[in-house]
Amino acid sequence: FILRPQLSPPPDAALHEGLLSRYDGDSRSWQENYFVLLGDFTLQWFESEEALRTGCEPGGSTALSGYRLLPSPSEYSESLADLCRGLADGSPFADPPGEFLFFLYHPFRRHFCFCATSAGSRRIWMAALGDGVRYRSTELQRRDSLEAEAFLQAVRFYRQERGRYGAEDLFLGPEPEILGNVLMEDLVPVLRARVLPSIRGAERRRRQLWLQFLQEVYTLVLSEISSELESFRKEKEKLRLELEKKIRPDLDQMLTLKDHIAGKLQAVVRIPAESWCSRAVEPHLDRAMEELALPVTSGLEAVRSLVARRVDEVIALVRSSPVAVLRKELATLGETFWRPDIMYPCYEEADAYRDSLRELGERFGFRGTTSLILDAQNLMQRVGGDARGRGRGGMRRRRTLGLSLLDFFFNYFFFGEFYPFSLNFFNFFFPPFSPQFFFPPIPPARRGQELPRYESLVFADFGDIINLENVYEETVLAALLRAVGKGEG
Repeated sequence: FILRPQLSPPPDAALHEGLLSRYDGDSRSWQENYFVLLGDFTLQWFESEEALRTGCEPGGSTALSGYRLLPSPSEYSESLADLCRGLADGSPFADPPGEFLFFLYHPFRRHFCFCATSAGSRRIWMAALGDGVRYRSTELQRRDSLEAEAFLQAVRFYRQERGRYGAEDLFLGPEPEILGNVLMEDLVPVLRARVLPSIRGAERRRRQLWLQFLQEVYTLVLSEISSELESFRKEKEKLRLELEKKIRPDLDQMLTLKDHIAGKLQAVVRIPAESWCSRAVEPHLDRAMEELALPVTSGLEAVRSLVARRVDEVIALVRSSPVAVLRKELATLGETFWRPDIMYPCYEEADAYRDSLRELGERFGFRGTTSLILDAQNLMQRVGGDARGRGRGGMRRRRTLGLSLLDFFFNYFFFGEFYPFSLNFFNFFFPPFSPQFFFPPIPPARRGQELPRYESLVFADFGDIINLENVYEETVLAALLRAVGKGEG
């Protein structure tokens, strides 16, 4: 079971507004606009504040799902270089009007290069936009519903059939964007090989046209996916009822058959799986646990200090302020944790470990760094908000809740790292299989014969319900759980 932090809905009022300079790639110049971050975390911009106050339509808007907030030109250039492989490096924008730069980066949507008027303005904007990115990017995961988890699992299976594992960072945003990210994963290499060579002009112009082309492709992909999903939603309830009608009469028989097949698979897989875990997983458990836990524990410690400070302030008011003032402070205590300017230092504690998590990516193919950090920040906000109006006793309950959530949270991302890694390299039944470092390779003829041999055990009527790949992965997961138990012991 996966427990994700649940948040209250964002406030209805606009979160932040003000002037920012934005680089315009078409005119190759910096333009000053008036930006508004709405309560639903949509970013709008206007020609001026007067245009906003007089009711003019915004010059543009964007949802913040799937974006990354980058604090420096070097990080933006690094992300851009990976997306624009095959093009010469170079400054992606003209000389800025100041030094207080920050960036909103999405591989397939409009990029935003911002310049604030001061360090304070930059910090407040980064705090507000960071809240928006986190909230909109994790909206599906925060539902904590079987339907949402089934969708994410189906996308994982789709990628695993193509030999791709992990990559939680692709699963950010609503359903259409997640599917769009997965499809673009397949499309971009093809487009880079076929389209990029035909784009002519200076290198900066080629880069701009390439990015615009990817944005247009992504827009078309999202449009088609959204249409298909809407059609599916209309049929979903009918399909669910049909499946339920099919499962109910034979549920006990299906479960018995599944357990029977699992026992046979376990007899084949268990010993090699445990050997794999002892050689490839257990030696790295302590280091991986430490690396994965640091963003969460550091952030929660920062929240603990913030809660303690706010509670002390309220207690001080008891001695020196009227009851009405005290009631107002108690009512706003929980709102503290929706204040991005107050929570930003706590969130920075988690984000500070982004670079150290890259080693996990290099060693195990872990691609969930952004998801890990965003969920850590969600956890901080929930744990902090839970202290609303509860005093010191509430702080003890909050700490208990925090430890419980941390346990589930850590286990989710731990298996998000080692589980895909193990499936990728310990894949007896689906080609390619290549863990020659640890075991003799299985003959090619045997690879394709393993699952069909077990498929004959599944009755024809149960073929679309009992999935052998699921049973196999549960067996590998059981071996991992035993390995983790040894490591924790």
